[in-house]
Amino acid sequence: MEIRCAEDNKFFKSEKEAADFYGISQADIIRVCKKPGLTIQDKHFHFDYGEKYAQNFDQIFLHEATTRRQFTNSLIRSRKRKG
Repeated sequence: MEIRCAEDNKFFKSEKEAADFYGISQADIIRVCKKPGLTIQDKHFHFDYGEKYAQNFDQIFLHEATTRRQFTNSLIRSRKRKG
C-alpha cells in the first residue's frame, strides 16, 4: 500500500521506499501509519486512502501540530522576557 508524508506531501509506493528515503525503519513507518497523530522525525505518515482522506488528515493533524508549535514558541518567548 502506498504511504504519504503529510508535511512533504510526498507519496511512496511502499513503507520500505519511505523508510529508505527518510532514513528510518519500516517498522516505524508502519507504526506511525497505524496510529494517526504519531510522528517520527516531526513528520506525519499515513496510508494513501485517496485525496479526500489526505485533505482531512492534513486539516486535523497538521493544523494541530502548527497550533501546538505556535503555543510552545509563545511560551518560550514569554519565559525569555521574564528571565
